[in-house]
Amino acid sequence: MGVTITDNSKEYLARLGRAFGDPGGGLDKGTQFLSDKMRESMPGAGAARIETPSGPRFIPSAPGQPPGIRSVTSTGPRGGKRRSEFLSNRQFNARTGPLRWAAGTNVSYARSLEFGTSTMAARPFMRPALRNNSEQLARIVIARVREIMGATA
Repeated sequence: MGVTITDNSKEYLARLGRAFGDPGGGLDKGTQFLSDKMRESMPGAGAARIETPSGPRFIPSAPGQPPGIRSVTSTGPRGGKRRSEFLSNRQFNARTGPLRWAAGTNVSYARSLEFGTSTMAARPFMRPALRNNSEQLARIVIARVREIMGATA
């Protein structure tokens, strides 16, 4: 036989909200972890790059495999140098609401890579990172919340 004590006081619920939702809280730590796993799933810089006499050529990753990292400085349409978007360097985790954090990337072509297009097969990197690390992600969030709340494992 057990006893359950429930604390629904405003103070407790506010503290729990901070443990989950504030910077440094469980959701923040969890999305940082997930963002790192997305980055790790991609091949190293230059993995899909081949040097040719006319300049670098990029070989796309195989359908269903994570995208390669593009890292190149190119000449823009008006002759100026421009830096390509770095998929692996543009990962983020950010607070999107009181108890909501997001992990992802703000690279313009990320949606096309993740889900594919009518002319290109998907090269997912976000969904596999979540699927392959969901148990560890849950442990990280729970451990951080317990630490902040003062509970023991």
